[in-house]
Amino acid sequence: MFKQIYLFFKKTIGKKLFFTIVVLAALCELIKSCTLILPFLVEKFINQIQDGVFSLFYPKVGLCAYLAIFVIQSIIVWLYGKKQVASKVKLQLAIFDNLLKTNPNELKKRGEGFFTSLMENSVETLLNFLTPVSFSAFFNVAQIFIILAVLYYKNVFIGLVSSFLLLLYFIAFMLNNRLFSSILMDYIEKNSVSIAKIYDFIKGNKVLIANSEYQQFAHKKVQRILIKVQAIEFKLQYFFELIFSSLSNLIQPCTNLIIIVILGKNVIDGIMPFGSFVLVLTYYNLLQNKFESFQKITDLMFHTSGALKGLKDFIDEEHFINPAKIENDGNYFLHFENVCLAIDGKTLLQNVNIKIPSNYNYGIVGSSGTGKSFFISLILGLSKPDSGKITFIKDLQNCSDVFAMQSFAYLSQTEEIFNLPLQDNIFLSEKYNDAEFQDLVEKFELKELAGRNLGSDGSTISGGEKQKVLLARFAHQIKQKSYYILDEPFTGMDIVTKKDMLEKLKPYLQNKTGLCITHDQLVLDSLCNKVLFLNGNHEIVLCNKPKCNIEELLLSD
Repeated sequence: MFKQIYLFFKKTIGKKLFFTIVVLAALCELIKSCTLILPFLVEKFINQIQDGVFSLFYPKVGLCAYLAIFVIQSIIVWLYGKKQVASKVKLQLAIFDNLLKTNPNELKKRGEGFFTSLMENSVETLLNFLTPVSFSAFFNVAQIFIILAVLYYKNVFIGLVSSFLLLLYFIAFMLNNRLFSSILMDYIEKNSVSIAKIYDFIKGNKVLIANSEYQQFAHKKVQRILIKVQAIEFKLQYFFELIFSSLSNLIQPCTNLIIIVILGKNVIDGIMPFGSFVLVLTYYNLLQNKFESFQKITDLMFHTSGALKGLKDFIDEEHFINPAKIENDGNYFLHFENVCLAIDGKTLLQNVNIKIPSNYNYGIVGSSGTGKSFFISLILGLSKPDSGKITFIKDLQNCSDVFAMQSFAYLSQTEEIFNLPLQDNIFLSEKYNDAEFQDLVEKFELKELAGRNLGSDGSTISGGEKQKVLLARFAHQIKQKSYYILDEPFTGMDIVTKKDMLEKLKPYLQNKTGLCITHDQLVLDSLCNKVLFLNGNHEIVLCNKPKCNIEELLLSD
C-alpha cells in the first residue's frame, strides 16, 4: 500500500513536493521524540535530592530542552503547513485535470455529490496520511522499542511484562487488519449499493409525493437498506473496539498493579533508587500510551486505502477520452458498419450500414426516442455501439477510440454558460482580437452583456440571451474547424429572432460538413441540404433535401 500511495502522490503532486512534505512531517516527530530523554533528567534530580543535594541544574536543562523543542517544532510545522497547502492545490488540480479528460457521460452518471466527495473528502483523507499527527503513530511504534530497551536495562522482569503486552497488541493489530479486510469490503460494497438505491427514491420524488402510500413504500424500502448497512457498520466498530478495549481496560490495569508492587518492594529493599522508580513508571506509562498507535495505524491505513481506491478507480485511463483531430479530406465523412445500439433494453440502431458523404449540411430527423442524441454521442466518441464500427473515412479512425469533439464546433442542448465575463464564455481562453469580439457582440445582439459575469449556467441572463451567447461561441469555433454539430439550437426562440439568427449563422456553415438535430422545418430549410432520417425500423436513411418535409416524413414512418 505504501508503494501505491507514493506512486499516486508522485503522479499528482510530484516527487519533490511529496518528499519535502514527508521529510518535514518526519522531522517534526523526530524533534518531538527528543522529549524521551527528559525522564532521565527527572531521575537525576530526584536521586540528588535523595542523596541530600538540591541543585536546579537538571530542571534548567529540561526547561531549555522543552523550549528548544517547542521553537524548532513550531518552525517545522509552519514550513510543513505552507507545503501542505501547496500540495492540496496541486492534488486538486491534478484531479480536476483528470476529470476534464474523463468521458462526460461517466461524470454525469456519477453525479455532483461524487465530485464533491472526490475533491474534498478523498483529498483530505489522503493528505492527512502525510501529516505529523499521522506520522506520530508510526514514530510511536518505533519509540516502543527504545522504551523497551530502557525498561529491560532498568528491570528485566518489567521488560518481559512490557514485551508480553506488546505481543498482545501486535496480535490484536494483525487480527483487526484481517477482520477489517473482510467486513470492510462487504460494508463498502453494500454502502455504495444502498446510496444508489436511496438516490433512486430521491430522484423519483415527484412520483412518490403523488400518493401517501407511495411515500410509505419508499420509507420502508429505505429503512431496510439503512438497517442492513448500519448493521455491518456496527459489527465493524464493535469488534474493532472490543479487541483493543479488552487490552486497555482489563489486561493493562492488572499488569500496572503488579509492576507498582514489584517496583515499590525494590525501592524499600534498596535494590532501586526512588529516581529510577519514577523513571521506570514514567516510561511504562509512556509505553502504554504508545500501544494505542496500533489502533491509530489500523484506522489510518483503512481510511487512506479507501480514499486511494476511490480516486484510483475513477481517475483511470479506462474512463479517459482520447482527444484527437480528425483530418478527413476524402469523399466520405462517416462510415457505419453493422452498427447496433440498445439503451435500457430498447433498440435504437439495428445493423446500420451507411456511408455519409462530406461537404454537406445534414439535418437529423426522427421521432422522439429514436436515438438522435445517442447518434451524436456515438460520433463524438462519448458512447460506444454495442457492436459494429463507426469510422472517419480518410484515416479510418474509430469513433469509439477517438474523442472527436476537438475537431467539431459543437452546440448542445445543455446551456454550458460559466460564471465568467462574456468574452471568456465565447472564446474559452482561445486567442481572439477585439475586432472579432465586437463583431460577434454586434451580430448576435450581446451589447448589454459585455463586461458582465453571466452567472453559473447563465443565471444572471435570460434564456434567449443564453442561446445567443452559445451561438456566438459556435460562430467563433466553426471558423477554425471543418465539422460541426448543432443539437436543437433554436428551441424556444420566437419566430422573428429565429429567422434573424438563422440568417446570421448560415454563412458560417458554407463549405463545412455537419449535423443538425431538429424538429423545425424552418431550421431544416435554412441550414440543411441533406437529411439523415432515423426511422422506426432502427435504420439511418439518407434523404435528398428537396423532397423532405419533416411532418410528412414522421407520418410516413
